Amino acid sequence: MTSDTTSGTSSRLDAPRDAPPQSSTPAEAVEEIVELRAEIDQLKQAVTSHAAVDQAIGMVDGPTRIPGAPSPS
Repeated sequence: MTSDTTSGTSSRLDAPRDAPPQSSTPAEAVEEIVELRAEIDQLKQAVTSHAAVDQAIGMVDGPTRIPGAPSPS
């Protein structure tokens, strides 16, 4: 779920993390749990991918750096 700027509606992602659940029926609660688990899986994959990319950049960039020189920003 994301916010929809064309219709002016917002999603649960826009709500504060400590907001009460918005599910009003058991079926909606199950749907929300499924969506949250999918989001968690996507975030785990993103963290893993980011770590691999950082490691690869370090391997490529590492040999070209001069010891003691400031890192480029």
